Amino acid sequence: MIKIFTKFAIMKLKFITIFILSTCCLSLTAQENSVLSSGKWFKLGVEEDGIYRLNYSDLEQMGFDLSNTTTNSIKMFGGVDGMLPNLNSIYRSNDLEENAIFLNDQNNNQIFDVDDYILFYGKSPNKWKYNNSLNLFEYEKHFFSDENYYFITIDETSIGKRISMQSAVNNPDFVINYFNDHVVYERDLENLIKSGNKWFGERFEIQNSYSFDFNFPNLLFSEPIRLKTNVVARSINSSSFSLNVNSNFLTTIPVSNIVYQYATDFAKSSSKSSSFFLLC
Repeated sequence: MIKIFTKFAIMKLKFITIFILSTCCLSLTAQENSVLSSGKWFKLGVEEDGIYRLNYSDLEQMGFDLSNTTTNSIKMFGGVDGMLPNLNSIYRSNDLEENAIFLNDQNNNQIFDVDDYILFYGKSPNKWKYNNSLNLFEYEKHFFSDENYYFITIDETSIGKRISMQSAVNNPDFVINYFNDHVVYERDLENLIKSGNKWFGERFEIQNSYSFDFNFPNLLFSEPIRLKTNVVARSINSSSFSLNVNSNFLTTIPVSNIVYQYATDFAKSSSKSSSFFLLC
């Protein structure tokens, strides 16, 4: 009994020491107050990647008093694009970070007037990530939000970050006249087990065929199109999906069968990447 108690006391002492050290480390890195703790702020949601414009009336509708507001005082903050990482070991900012914006001061009087406007690049909550092993961009959908949020404030105590003008290159040594484009079709219509973050689209049941249209203006027909398809099936027998492009057979996607045993997969998923050329 005494030995057990002694070991417990030593373990408790070690735990308290570790806890104190952890608390000290956290106090060195933690931030006492968020930037949102003071001032007037407006929350702005963005669904798609792109350049967005805010003019004088937009900021007025947000509730800001723009009388004699200096152009340097307007600031925009935002979080990271995409979802936060699942692992705590991966770096994440402990507060909103200021974003650089372009502010057009029409008459260069350093006052935000009715003819002035703001441009900023807003990012979708969903991300395209390049997979080096597959040589392919992959789509990562945000599970928890349909919008990525930015926060606008007016703060006369410091100068806001700005996008600076860059001089044009007169004699470029490399010219780009084509680019990789990508598009995704993904609808969250059904959750098979009514739990978790796995959602799926159209059900192939009574209707066993669907058509999905994609449009790529100025497509280079000399370059291949790469297509990645994800499917899921629940059957005691093996399943398969046939994929056609413009009514021409492209490939088959096989899906394994399930087994009716405890703690086994409710359904089986499968994915396949295909490459093909379109005729002019």
